[in-house]
Amino acid sequence: DAVAINRLKYVSLGDSMTNGLGHPGYYDSGYMEIAPNAYPAKLAAHYGWNLTQLATSAARAEDFHYILEVGMPNAYEGDQWTHTEMLGKDTMSIYGKPLEGQDRWGRDDVPDAAVVENFRKSVTEADVITMAVGNGNFGVTFMDMTSQIMGLGGYNLDYSYATLENALALNGVDAEITDVVMDTYNRALEYAKQRLPIDKVDVLADRVAYTVASFLINYEGLLDRIIELNPDVEVIIVSLVNNMYGFKLDIVQDGTTTTLDMAQFMDGILSPVNAYIAGLAAYKQVSGAYPEATLYYADAYGIESWAQTFDEMYASDPEQRAWCHSRFVPDIRGI
Repeated sequence: DAVAINRLKYVSLGDSMTNGLGHPGYYDSGYMEIAPNAYPAKLAAHYGWNLTQLATSAARAEDFHYILEVGMPNAYEGDQWTHTEMLGKDTMSIYGKPLEGQDRWGRDDVPDAAVVENFRKSVTEADVITMAVGNGNFGVTFMDMTSQIMGLGGYNLDYSYATLENALALNGVDAEITDVVMDTYNRALEYAKQRLPIDKVDVLADRVAYTVASFLINYEGLLDRIIELNPDVEVIIVSLVNNMYGFKLDIVQDGTTTTLDMAQFMDGILSPVNAYIAGLAAYKQVSGAYPEATLYYADAYGIESWAQTFDEMYASDPEQRAWCHSRFVPDIRGI
């Protein structure tokens, strides 16, 4: 009934695409900060739900998986991004500048106990969770890998571990994930061969393979952990969004310029990844893996990119900014 609906507890998981980066109400990381123009706030207002905003800029599936399991037996231990950018003392904001006045979830590589408790309590008590997780994997971390390959700077992290061999070892025996990893690896390899210097082709495809493998493994681990904490929750899985439209890299070699169109490149990666997570939601529902939970899948559209110029766009084009950050709302309402 209407009274019961108004009491529903709603939790939003995601990154800057979710928490309203650039809007009033957003500060250093977006965690527990409600920006009124961000889609969770609009969704909560539309239905009269009580919102707990856990989305954190640059957060990935690995980071949420870690924070919900840390301290438990056989828990996922996170990776370098978790421990340097999400928990480190000198973490960077989404702008690539040091955070001012706060870290995302902890200090000195240790998650704050209050943050861990807030995540677990919020997820355990939620009636509805939106899970727009993965844009940080492919739109932040992978783009940092790509920028490093192209010599454009970035977070100065060591990504030498991100190889096809390690991706397959990380995955183990899951044949379906292996299929997606190899599909995206081969797509990246073929695209890069036509546009990049030969010394950059293999390393870019390796980074794709590892990013995809780590994301899919931890995405399923995160979903399993959510249902373990809250067996009868309703989860709205939101597709990954290609926000690279308009972002192109010009590569000059031997006097010849080729262009790496990041939107076209990312389409080849995100298409099979989205197909997998959509199928995962359906499989978990019909297989009886989550007998009491209800899962939905919302397909979000591609959006224009502010990858290189969002600082300027925030100052000069507030309507575009507002449109970008409210993009998911009609897709979720249409479920």
